Amino acid sequence: MRKTAANTCFALILSICLVFSNLLLAQTSADSLSSKSITSYIKIVEKKVSQTDEHISNLTEKTIRKLEKQEQKLYKKLYKIDSIAANNIFSKSVNHYQQVQENVKGNVQKVGKAFSGDYIPYLDTLTNSVAFLKEGKELVNKSKELKDKVNEVSSKVSAFNNKVQQTEDIKKYIRERKEYLKQQLSRYTSLNKDLMKLNKTVFYYSQQVKEVKEALKDPKKAEQKVLALLRESKLFQDFIQKNSFLAGLFETPSNYATTGVGNLQTRGQIDQFIQTRMSTMGPNAQQQIQQNIQVGQQQLQRLKAKFPYVNNLGDMPEFEPNMEKTKQFKKRLELGSNFQTTKARTYFPTTTDIAVSLGYKLNEKSVVGVGSSIKMGWGTGFDNIRITQQGLSLRSFLDWKLKGSFWITGGYEQNYLTAFRRIEELKNKAVWKQSALIGMSKVISVKSNFFKKTKVQILYDFLWKQQVPVTQPVLFRMGYNF
Repeated sequence: MRKTAANTCFALILSICLVFSNLLLAQTSADSLSSKSITSYIKIVEKKVSQTDEHISNLTEKTIRKLEKQEQKLYKKLYKIDSIAANNIFSKSVNHYQQVQENVKGNVQKVGKAFSGDYIPYLDTLTNSVAFLKEGKELVNKSKELKDKVNEVSSKVSAFNNKVQQTEDIKKYIRERKEYLKQQLSRYTSLNKDLMKLNKTVFYYSQQVKEVKEALKDPKKAEQKVLALLRESKLFQDFIQKNSFLAGLFETPSNYATTGVGNLQTRGQIDQFIQTRMSTMGPNAQQQIQQNIQVGQQQLQRLKAKFPYVNNLGDMPEFEPNMEKTKQFKKRLELGSNFQTTKARTYFPTTTDIAVSLGYKLNEKSVVGVGSSIKMGWGTGFDNIRITQQGLSLRSFLDWKLKGSFWITGGYEQNYLTAFRRIEELKNKAVWKQSALIGMSKVISVKSNFFKKTKVQILYDFLWKQQVPVTQPVLFRMGYNF
């Protein structure tokens, strides 16, 4: 009897300990967040949201101004052809664009839900993490300054969500405006070129906004640390389940599999409906449906392969887009380096050109850029090895993609083939010699955190005989792009 009572008492104590341990574990991750880590996280979030907000606003204002000018040009051209049609089609466009401009510059109206366009998981997590910290009084009440900062950032994140919603509304408006003008002006063939320019503006705006949103998905180290700790917290997990965007779509009951959600059908009901319909189509109905589905999937895959950057049919381009135009300026730059060794000559020791370059991607098939190199001398032989400075070179180049990983490379260079000690010596134009280069490049992608590409070049210098001392006509260069 005593033994049974002791076992019962022990089991009760163990259960209580397990309950408390689970509660402690649930709060450990959140409690492990220090004021310093929260402050660091808030600063990063504030900076990222502010920069992205400003970028989207500038991009939208620029696009609206451009569309307004393009429509004004269309109006003037159409007015010369059909003044009545011009007044009817473009009567309200100016007022509409002015209203859009005012909305972009002014305070964005609060919306019920963000993410009405493309769902951005990171932004959802960002919003809820800040909201969780705001409601987590015990985390931020330790410092009034920290509490005020969290409240301030929470307001900025909320405003940014509204800006994202506004962007989706603007995209929808200009997409509909494009389709309207296309229908109304289809019979005026002389306006086709102007319509195409307008189509390009609409397409590039959608893709540029998408590119800006994608940049949000790159969390900093401090962000990753805080989010990792929050995700381990049971309190945060429960908060996400109740407040995230996906949780707000439907109130999912525990018996979802049998009851469904609201008035929506369950999976079992849908399967039963499909089976009933298929039974009326004959014995080969299932096979026929599967074949049709496979054909549809193949066609969809071909479209995705042709336009991998399009998520919405309304954004389908009517031209061959230059996807580099959708990227930020700094993302179109390519920093590179290369090395070139020149044979020893009577008047010139063996040298190695160590060069750096900066390229700008005009499109996916062409890169234009500039660079500079310094000539390092290694002496005249094994009995006289010494490092000396033997001149420099100023370069310009153009790479054009031929096929696959092969590129045609051309360049113009100015070479100073004499050692110098002062910058003033470089002003002597007579010492500078020209090079006109053309050749082939092989570009190999590298899976490295430091290098992105390896480039091997073979170039022919058409002006090699004009060099004094005479240099070699064929140049071999090897380099890396970062």
